[in-house]
Amino acid sequence: MLSFVIANTLSSLPFLFAIAFATGTICYFMAGLHPGLSHYIFFVINLFGCITVVESLMMAIASVVPNFLMGIVTGAGVLVSLLRPSSFKIRCTLN
Repeated sequence: MLSFVIANTLSSLPFLFAIAFATGTICYFMAGLHPGLSHYIFFVINLFGCITVVESLMMAIASVVPNFLMGIVTGAGVLVSLLRPSSFKIRCTLN
């Protein structure tokens, strides 16, 4: 099981980088973020790291949970539990 997760993660890295490069390029220049090559490279590498972490986490969960729907629910629960400590929440501001 561990070899499957590692092999699948390594084989998907070029595609994940292509996705991060394409979407990072579109988002970076469309939003007009800080000009400069180093800022752009940092943005693309950061996006690649985020996509890789989520992909690897879901692959590890998929190898443990036998049911497809339960795998999605479990993966979403784990991702939410990872986002909660980073204060990623909706704040209600009524004025």
